[in-house]
Amino acid sequence: MTMMETHPQKGPTSPETGDSNVKRSVGEFISTGYGSFVSSTRLMAIVLPDAAPIRRLIQEARDRGALIDATAGRKTRSVLIMDSDQLILSALTPEKLLSGEE
Repeated sequence: MTMMETHPQKGPTSPETGDSNVKRSVGEFISTGYGSFVSSTRLMAIVLPDAAPIRRLIQEARDRGALIDATAGRKTRSVLIMDSDQLILSALTPEKLLSGEE
């Protein structure tokens, strides 16, 4: 994680680059809810967890250690399939994920 500094007139800046447009990178992430984010460029699909094939994918990912549970103890309402063969469980519906609501 990088620490950010706040410039009094420019707003947040990155200490490595001095870039005052740090907020620009937030658009490249999707909130999975409850303070977790995933890279939108690495996201392949958002699916509902109800179908049997998706439940099998979740179990297989759990078995090989490629499952990330971002539900914060809540019911899983969507599964994010990443290009790295990882699955991310989210408590938000696919519609809320895409709209940016939490």
